[in-house]
Amino acid sequence: MTHLRHRGATSSVRYSGISQPSLVATRAAGPSTETMPQEIERKFLLAHDGWKSSVVKSARIRDGLVAIFNGRKARVRVIEDHATIALKGAHKGLGRSEFEYTIPISDAEEILRTMCDDRVLEPD
Repeated sequence: MTHLRHRGATSSVRYSGISQPSLVATRAAGPSTETMPQEIERKFLLAHDGWKSSVVKSARIRDGLVAIFNGRKARVRVIEDHATIALKGAHKGLGRSEFEYTIPISDAEEILRTMCDDRVLEPD
């Protein structure tokens, strides 16, 4: 998975038919009176590769699916020197609830190695 930044916007590239959200709401750990963060995933069919000339930075992303049940997911992600774990609710309309937390890289690597089996997306 490659995360791309171009002209001030952030987007994602899809591999193996699995897409990554272009924007994810996150919040600090602890009690909150705020509403649950929502993910809205959008997919676009690109007609050509003309967008590639606008890319100013890319980063290697590794995603591991820890668990999936009735549309709910637990996912760990490593982007260069940053790691997160996300819990995603079932889809409701265009969105779904999502909580994403920073975790130590060493924990993420161990989760990818021991809990994701063959459900890890890595670019070749």
